[in-house]
Amino acid sequence: DSLQGGRGAIWVHAVSVGEVLAARPLLAALEARFPDRPLLLSTTTPTGHAVAQRSLSGTARLFFAPFDWPGPVRRALDRLQPALLVLVETEIWPNLIHEAKRRGVRVAMVNGRISERSHRGYRRIRPFLRRVLREIDLFAMQGDAHAERIRDLGAPAERVQVSGNDIRKSLGTEKR
Repeated sequence: DSLQGGRGAIWVHAVSVGEVLAARPLLAALEARFPDRPLLLSTTTPTGHAVAQRSLSGTARLFFAPFDWPGPVRRALDRLQPALLVLVETEIWPNLIHEAKRRGVRVAMVNGRISERSHRGYRRIRPFLRRVLREIDLFAMQGDAHAERIRDLGAPAERVQVSGNDIRKSLGTEKR
């Protein structure tokens, strides 16, 4: 069975178990709000993939994310044709983000968090990160400290918001 997205697909990238578990309410909310759009979920770890297989309901199609190298990323984007790429927590995949933006795909980071320790490490590559972060359209961070850290690393301030721990609020998919 070949994986196809289709124009307007929503690609949620949740690397491992923690991100998959965090993404479940968002996936359900996206499916309810956009029932006609293909919903895709990628993982990178075998355990994250297994958890997703066991815990996902609905129509989301599950696959392993391509390596973050230009060729595999381009092939995946050609096949999936997403309108939106959602990175769960703080997954910074430079080639995926760049290629998505180059094609006009909107990119959002949801449930974002950066620990003080990670922030110190990221600061060493801030000039590189600044270029990557400028290609992300929305940063929905878990709290004020996380929002401040992502701005310090180069995220445009006007694209950073605090959504708390309710991942559904990240993209405005919470029930009204």
